[in-house]
Amino acid sequence: MKPIPTTFGIPDTLRPLSRRDLRSCYVFACMGLFVLLLGLFPNLRPPPRAALPLAICFLALPAWGCFRFLTGKSRVDVQKREERASGTRMQVGLYTLVMVGVGIGFFLWARHLRVASPVILGGLLLIEGLGGVIVSLTEWWRLSHLGVSLGLMAGGFLIPFVDTTSVAVPVGGAFLSGSLVSAAILHWQLPRRNSVVTIEPPSV
Repeated sequence: MKPIPTTFGIPDTLRPLSRRDLRSCYVFACMGLFVLLLGLFPNLRPPPRAALPLAICFLALPAWGCFRFLTGKSRVDVQKREERASGTRMQVGLYTLVMVGVGIGFFLWARHLRVASPVILGGLLLIEGLGGVIVSLTEWWRLSHLGVSLGLMAGGFLIPFVDTTSVAVPVGGAFLSGSLVSAAILHWQLPRRNSVVTIEPPSV
């Protein structure tokens, strides 16, 4: 079996991304800008009933982006299609189970210890961001997710240090900057997509 190709020491087996994939980075950047503006201009804030759905969407979209990176199709056909698909589903299932379980466990543990709500929210953002960082380092074409993940972690670090009325400023600013970093990484990767060598499956 031929060795798996690598780029800068990172496995490079997934389908290369394109400039169309930059749109997701800019969508996340617009989300961060929107949250930042809500923090800077309180008069623009939605009513309390709409705050929770917006927060859920804010956290769900990065999770969906991470899920897409996990389920990316491989360019290296080293196994039967059924075996590879089963392995990918198992990875996604285990990752989701671990992340959801850790998040719920951390929330219950922190509430039992009566930890302040900003610390709990910051910790949850740190957990999700750390999971994204780990995933982004598993494949060359997942690397652009690193910026968004670091943005989530930065927001999680900053939340406990700000007033509850201005929490949207660090979260929005961190997510905006992280999304722009992701876009910059992908811009840097795209010129190298044509130089990737695809490994053919070994003959039997």
